[in-house]
Amino acid sequence: MEWINVSKTKDLELVRAAVDQLDINERDQRGRTPLMLFITNRMPPEAIQMLLDKGAELEAEDKLGDTALKKAIKFKQVEAVKRLLQKGA
Repeated sequence: MEWINVSKTKDLELVRAAVDQLDINERDQRGRTPLMLFITNRMPPEAIQMLLDKGAELEAEDKLGDTALKKAIKFKQVEAVKRLLQKGA
């Protein structure tokens, strides 16, 4: 199981399993965290919340200098923006 694959599914059970088994702050070759991947791939807000509840790093930057909040704004993910701000991003 890898984050890139998990981020392309809408299966919340798979997300739940990944959150329990994988490093939630792992980086891919572009420096993206699972939180960034979930936002970019338009995962359901519940999936994003699972990462936030587990303590996903909010201020991590990818190789472009984008944070999860910047990506949520760029991809017009209003619910993700709200949840990120509530967590202190």
